[in-house]
Amino acid sequence: MKIKVTVKGQKDPIIYSGDRIDVLDFEMNGEMYKQIRYFRKGFSKSELLKADLIANLDVDLLARYLILRQEFIKISDVLHDEPIMLDEILDENGKPQVNTNYGYLLNNQTKLTKEIRGIANDLGLSLGARLKLIFPKTEETKKKTTTGEKMFGDII
Repeated sequence: MKIKVTVKGQKDPIIYSGDRIDVLDFEMNGEMYKQIRYFRKGFSKSELLKADLIANLDVDLLARYLILRQEFIKISDVLHDEPIMLDEILDENGKPQVNTNYGYLLNNQTKLTKEIRGIANDLGLSLGARLKLIFPKTEETKKKTTTGEKMFGDII
């Protein structure tokens, strides 16, 4: 997997590549950051970038999502028509054999589902990611309560 990050003021994008790439948003000292973690051969590296410096976060990730989604739909269509049991081929006991192709397709569909779900979350397409955009934290939810307030409420 490869991701290109265009930073404001730089001509060439920063390219991260690895077996898996995670892009995480978080706030530190009042500043928004994006943490880009990429995994290669079992090892991970991480970089922090200020969110306001990023001009364009990779179109390749969206393209990968669309390609995987298309493959998922193809496999789902084939699975719909594929029988689980092969009635024409019987085992020693005279029972129909299990279709091994069905299991192979089902396994691939499961792998695609996990990968699509991860990319959708990174792109903000998942329900949880959308809810974070719709319901940002207000000042009341950000306010931390003391131990006394937790125990006694507004009596103090």
